[in-house]
Amino acid sequence: MKSRLVRRIPVLLYHKIGVAPRGVRNPRSWVSPDRFSWQMNYLSRRGWRCIAPGALAAHYRGEKEADSKSILITFDDGSRSCYREAFPVLRSLGMTATVFIVSGQLGGRAVWDRNPDHPDDELLTIGEIRELAQAGWSIGAHSMTHSRLPTLSREEADREIRESKRRLEETLSMPIGTFAYPYGAFAPEHAGLVRKAGYETGFTTHYPEQGLYAIRRENIHGEVYALRFLWRFRRARRGTFQNGEA
Repeated sequence: MKSRLVRRIPVLLYHKIGVAPRGVRNPRSWVSPDRFSWQMNYLSRRGWRCIAPGALAAHYRGEKEADSKSILITFDDGSRSCYREAFPVLRSLGMTATVFIVSGQLGGRAVWDRNPDHPDDELLTIGEIRELAQAGWSIGAHSMTHSRLPTLSREEADREIRESKRRLEETLSMPIGTFAYPYGAFAPEHAGLVRKAGYETGFTTHYPEQGLYAIRRENIHGEVYALRFLWRFRRARRGTFQNGEA
């Protein structure tokens, strides 16, 4: 694939929507419902339209240019708060999102974020994932066990990437074309594994990007207040995207 520069589409990353329960391991991963609602209303009032990862990929490949007000909203881990809190807000605004699922914990709990003093966060059930998909949300893979891929052998990382896609496609009876690296952590070889596994896109939070298979996202956490959100959103839009083969 010949390298080319194209207009960047902003991609925002969330984890959980709600008030962080006392004692959770990472309270910053929770964005309050009021704050999330304000952020989404801000985007909606200014004409931003949510697209799917496939449309983003087509834009970056030069196949079909996306609208200049296109944005991608993503959720990592598949917390049930996506369904309970984020889904109603986005639906009321005519917006959608992409949620990345840890395939080995379908309908289970976020055991990778375990704190002995607090129950693990509940994850989306299979029925809830299907309902989100029917409402226009995109479903992506987030590995099998939420392991940091750079800490694994190449064979283990390949299994996390490939098996996650296979498990979701088999369970949900739908194609899975996008992958998000747990913790945003990846090495260049992992971007190649994502491509070879048959994904169309991969998402990270780290730099540098690796073409379509490691696209950066702007992390919106619980301490991102109004002015900081505006600044991060501008940063997510800034510059161009360099497409190229992983």
